[in-house]
Order: sequence, then structure tokens, then C-alpha cells
Amino acid sequence: MSVGYLGFVLLLWFPGVLHAHNETQNCTASSLSQGYVVPEQKTYLHEATLTYACDNGLKPAVEGWWATSKCQNGKWSPDPQCIDEKACVSLTIPNGNYDASTDGWYGDRDKIRVKCDEGYEHKDHDAAAQCSDGAWVSVPICERSTESCGDPPKKKHAVIIGKGYQEVFAASSKLQYKCEDGYTAEGADTKTIFCILGNWTEGPTCKVGTGGRHTTSAGSGVQPAGGDRIPDTGHGGATVGGTDGGDTTSAGSGRQPAGRAHNETQNCTASSLSQGYVVPEQKTYLHEATLTYACDNGLKPAVEGWWATSKCQNGKWSPDPQCIDEKACVSLTIPNGNYDASTDGWYGDRDKIRVKCDEGYEHKDHDATAQCSDGAWVSVPICERSTESCGDPPKKKHAVIIGKGYQEVFAASSKLQYKCEDGYTAEGADTKTIFCILGNWTEGPTCKVGTGGGDTTSAGSGIQPAGGDRIPDTGHGGATVGGTGGGDTTSAGSGIQPAGRDANCGKHPSLLNGDVVEVSRTSLKYECNGFYTLEGPDIVTCQSNGKWTEPPSCKAAFCVIDPAQTRMANLKISQGLVYVKEGLNKYIPCRWPDSFRLVQCINGRISYTYCCSGNDHYYRSCPVEGWTENRSTVGSI
Repeated sequence: MSVGYLGFVLLLWFPGVLHAHNETQNCTASSLSQGYVVPEQKTYLHEATLTYACDNGLKPAVEGWWATSKCQNGKWSPDPQCIDEKACVSLTIPNGNYDASTDGWYGDRDKIRVKCDEGYEHKDHDAAAQCSDGAWVSVPICERSTESCGDPPKKKHAVIIGKGYQEVFAASSKLQYKCEDGYTAEGADTKTIFCILGNWTEGPTCKVGTGGRHTTSAGSGVQPAGGDRIPDTGHGGATVGGTDGGDTTSAGSGRQPAGRAHNETQNCTASSLSQGYVVPEQKTYLHEATLTYACDNGLKPAVEGWWATSKCQNGKWSPDPQCIDEKACVSLTIPNGNYDASTDGWYGDRDKIRVKCDEGYEHKDHDATAQCSDGAWVSVPICERSTESCGDPPKKKHAVIIGKGYQEVFAASSKLQYKCEDGYTAEGADTKTIFCILGNWTEGPTCKVGTGGGDTTSAGSGIQPAGGDRIPDTGHGGATVGGTGGGDTTSAGSGIQPAGRDANCGKHPSLLNGDVVEVSRTSLKYECNGFYTLEGPDIVTCQSNGKWTEPPSCKAAFCVIDPAQTRMANLKISQGLVYVKEGLNKYIPCRWPDSFRLVQCINGRISYTYCCSGNDHYYRSCPVEGWTENRSTVGSI
């Protein structure tokens, strides 16, 4: 074969190979047994999502009574699976861990033994949790040990090597100091410190000298020179200074592991850190090498701790070493809350941040602002679960929730969409959507044998379900749950790319308690839910500057009667809340036969009559008994 002919063959062969490597694979139908999937198809496109639920006596192998799975290049992730409803799924132990089951779940009566993280110990010496009837009982609590230590002492011209910052160190832990270049630790017996009964031993003093060549490699397992051996308190404890006996290199050496081609990655030049020092100090660092740094007096790293590490990642330091004023604050974590992060990653002294609680949570004591004060955050808001939020939606036979995965808490005014499995139909077009109202879900659908599956709208499409099923808002806000909060979504499992994004103006503006009902290339038409009235223009236009015109708002136009709290006596309401649209009348039965109250919603307040007969109401001879306060005092009727 000639060279030219061989080249021609290779050209024909390689494009096919390259194409095969880049092409994604679709998924076949899930092999789920003892359950059902929505939508039920023979083939699903890459990144399509299906929703599934299980037969009576079973549940998904993840949290919740329904679950989702995504097609990832020919495989379902996670694999849909139904398990006994008395089994338990994995649980999270704060500050603790355990040997995970290979199945990902545990049978009824199974036990797990919890090991607390270093620096923590079992409260009441209880180390085992047990699965009982589908829930974990006797779950151990890992609390901080009284013999653990916090921050090691800060030493001028020195850093801790082989260990990054952490809040808690176990009793008997040891940490290794290293002086910056040009400085030497005084006395060979002071380079290592130990955590003894909650306190660190004395650290070194770094003096101007030949600098830094007298320490051992962190975590090598070799005892430091000079008789510096760890005193034992009799409580055990992990050695802190390396990787617990694993293979390590000298800090910052960046020695490449065997088999790595040097031309695959880029090395890093010396960090541009000012007003601080790095260890080791070099001109060049190999890919994946780590340096440790600290800052001059009056400064600190832009991360937690008085020392920090940075790793060379293909020619760039991550995170970039940086020193900031010691009175500044680094980012903080707000459980069940969030805030607009600083572009710098830190905040100046006296700076404030406004915290927004996640859906279903609200500020405790109405405090929404935290302030940086002298290097620490003060008055940090607490986001606690709202009394008007909802938990699990009601489980319905032969139905799943579409467009939303399981979560522990749903915000007040959330809505969720049911879809019946193939071969079943929801009874009544007005029951496919449920709403979270004052901590309770409204009644869901009943799926009966029928034509099946064609009775719902696409989850998150922004189009309200048929049948006038529009959510009344209690006036306490809350995100619309059923898609992705007004963003572009696809029909569940279809794998079709979204078409609701304009090339010039980007994502459609969301409308609380309303939806987009018509979409054209340059405009959107909005409509409010049935219990709201539109304020502002219903058409939003894409402008030449790439921005949408101001969207309208939806104003509440209803009143609520809570039978559990109402001051209207003798009402005969079986359960749930009663909603009355603005300007409309509603008759509510009283406890004795053929007697009713007439209620009217007028400007957010309810006018109500005495309990009168139908005949009295017909001739309008039933007098008004009273009025409620405004709409915001729901339940005070």
C-alpha cells in the first residue's frame, strides 16, 4: 500500500472516530419494576428527565415519594429504583460519618455505626443509628470535644505546613510550623505543637537567620529532629500534619506523579502576593504544587484562618493568594439563606449584607442584615422555617409530581403539578394543581383508569393549567413552584431544547402570581392567576438596548376565611380554607338546616351576614352582622 493511499484511508477513518467520541447517546426505557414512570417512552434523548413513583408498599431509593432521573449519555442517573417503604435511605450526620451501603439504602432494623469527625465525640456515648419503619431512630449527635483545640497560635514569619485551616483540631493533634525564607526557628524542639486537653503547646519563634531548612516534610511519618515526639494524653487522636500516612511530597515541591506527561499542563510562576510571605518561595511551581502563605501585621488571608494554602492549577493559583485588612470579613454561610456575594470575595469593616431566606423560610425577629465589625460578622440573621410553608405534598396513586424534585420545605403560595401515569386520567380538570396555603396543601387529583397522561401542561412552561386552576396568594410572598421560577424549561422527559429565550433580551422577566401566556419574537404577553388583577401593561417588549420593558405586577384580589380561627360562629365547613374573589358573593352553610351566611369580599375585607334561611337571603332580608379587618389578617374573621 502506498503512503498516499494509506493517508487517504486514515482521513476517512479518523473523522468517524472523532465524531463517535463527541456524540452523546440516548437512553432506553428504564428497567424500573414495581413502579411507573412519566413520560413513558421507548427512547429518551440525552439530558432528558423522567419522573417516577412506586407501587403500594414501596418507595424510591431517594428522599420523597416521587423522584427524578436524568439521561446521561446512555445511562440513567440515578438509576430509578423502588425499595420497601420500611427501608431507609442514606442520612447526613453533622460532623460525623459512617460506612455507606453499596446499595445506597438500608433495610428495616438495619443499624449503622457513626464515627465522629476529628475533634468531635458522641453525645451520651451513643454511636449507632437504626432504621425503623422507614425512618432513622436514635441518630447519634457528634458534638465538639472539650479536649479539642481551635486555631493554633499565630507566629510572626511562620506558617503551618501540611494542613489547611479548620475550626476544630482533635486532642493529641500535632501541627508543623515552617519559617519564611531568611528566618530560622529558635530551638529544634519548638517546630511542632500539640493539642493537649484543649490547649496548644507553645510554638516557635522565627528569627532572622539562614532560613527554613531544618523542618521535616509535613506528614512524612518521620519524627522531627531534636527529640520532638508527641506526648500521649491517653485519648488517642489522629496525627495532623499530612495525609494520615499516605504518600506525600515535600510541601510545594510539586513532583509530578508517574505517568503524567509534562506537556499536558502549565506550571505557575511565583505568586504576586504583597504584604505577606509564601513557603516555599520559588520562581516556578509545577502543576498541582501547593504553597502556604501568611500576611504581615495588621493583615490576614482573604479566607478563613491566619494562614492559607493555594494550589497551582494549570498555570494559575487557586485561590489567588491575597492579604486583606484584619478588620475585614470573609464570606459567611447562612443556613437556609443567601446574599449577593462581593466580587472581591471579602467585605470591609462596617460593610453590611442583606440576607434573603430560601423559599419556605423567613427571618427570625425580622432581622435581615448582617454587619462586618472588627473582622467578624455580627447580628447575623437566622432563617427559620415559615409557619406558612408546607412539607411533602400528598401522595396520589398512579400520579407523580412533574417539574419539581423532592425538597423538605415548600414556600407558602407554592404550586405543584401532578401528572397521571399512562393509562390513567385525573378526575376533574380543576384538581391537577395543588397550592400551599397557610401550611397546608390543597386537595390533589384522583387518577382513574382512562385515556391517560394527556391532562396536564408541561411543568414550568409558564402556562397555567387548564380549568382555571390559578393560585390565590395569602399576601406573604413565596416562589411559584412548578418549573424554575420563570426561567426557560422543557417538557419533562422530552429532551427538546427550550424555545422561550429571546436572542436579544435574554430570559423572560418572571411575574409573581402570573405567567407568560403568549410569546412572539420581540414581545411577551402576561396574565395574572385567577385570584389576582393585573397592574400595568400586559405586553412586555424587547427593546433595542437588549432589555425588556418593565413587566406588570399582580395584585391580590381575594379574601380568605380560615374555619379554625374565624370569629363567625356556627359555620359548617368540613376542612380547608375558603377563598372569596374580590367583588363576589359566597354562601357558607351554618350548623342548623337551611341556614347560611352571605359573605362578600370588598376591598380586601369580608362583609358577613347573620345565619339566615335561604328564603331570607332570596328576599335580601338577612342583615349584615359585621366586617373583617383587612386581607393581611387572614383568619381573624
